[in-house]
Amino acid sequence: MSLATEVLRILTTEELASLENARICPETLSRSCPQTQRLIQLRLVEMNFNTLTLSCLGHEIHNLTRNCQNIDVTD
Repeated sequence: MSLATEVLRILTTEELASLENARICPETLSRSCPQTQRLIQLRLVEMNFNTLTLSCLGHEIHNLTRNCQNIDVTD
């Protein structure tokens, strides 16, 4: 499982819906959807990744959500 998929997996359904509904590149997330960016950053911190990881994951997360791939958010 990729790191981006793992990050999305641990987001709640509501958080994931917020990210999908944004329909924007994570590079512009801070301007367009700061709440969602913050949620992802908090999840990354919980996973012991620093916030710089967000920009590294941005493209992959965008592709996952844009393509509406099924993300299993259950354990």
